[in-house]
Amino acid sequence: MIGVDVGGTTVKGLSLAADGTVLAERRATTPSPDPTGSGVLAAVAAVATSLGHRHGDPLGVALPGVVDEATGTAVQSANLGWRDLPALDLLRARLGDGVVLCHDVRAGAVAEAGSGAAQGIGGVAAFVPVGTGISAAVLVDGVPLVAGGWAGEIGQVVLADGPFAGLRVEEVASAPAATEPATLVRWPSPWPPVTLRRNGSGAKRSTCWARPSRSSSPRSRPRRSWSAAGSPSPETCS
Repeated sequence: MIGVDVGGTTVKGLSLAADGTVLAERRATTPSPDPTGSGVLAAVAAVATSLGHRHGDPLGVALPGVVDEATGTAVQSANLGWRDLPALDLLRARLGDGVVLCHDVRAGAVAEAGSGAAQGIGGVAAFVPVGTGISAAVLVDGVPLVAGGWAGEIGQVVLADGPFAGLRVEEVASAPAATEPATLVRWPSPWPPVTLRRNGSGAKRSTCWARPSRSSSPRSRPRRSWSAAGSPSPETCS
């Protein structure tokens, strides 16, 4: 069995034995932005071929963003830049009719229900991995909600209030956002103090609160100023 997962940063492939043992792994950099999908599909084909896939063999491909498995369409990807990409048709043209398309996070949720943390859990379960982007999958009695691919797409939700008001969830809580520099603002705020940790060596209680500086985003988003009229300029808490 061979599967390829397209992430916002890396295309990852695995070859598995029937019992789930990993036989081989391959990785490639995800071309981005890639509005036509040509670069990403070429990377998928290269990774699959390097794992021994032959034209027409079964192959599972997981894509990020909004994915409608029923039509084989990659509806939208904020990080990769495509819209309404006929991904399944394009992949089958390259790799044969054995290709099956799925949404990356829903595939992860189904795996957790089958042999992971959600195994045997009835009712509602949510799976929320954090990577270059953020999405969620909701299972009801082990079956994922799809809604044309839009179910669980929380990453592009705009926060209505709080210190991060106006930003999308992905801009605040994704892996790149969590590791980029922050602008810490010393001004009266209704928000409680935060605990700052430096290099894992200890913690310090501060009366500051933080918003991402956005200056080092992988998508080179424009820097936004956080100083409000009549408020002190941002400064580093110490």
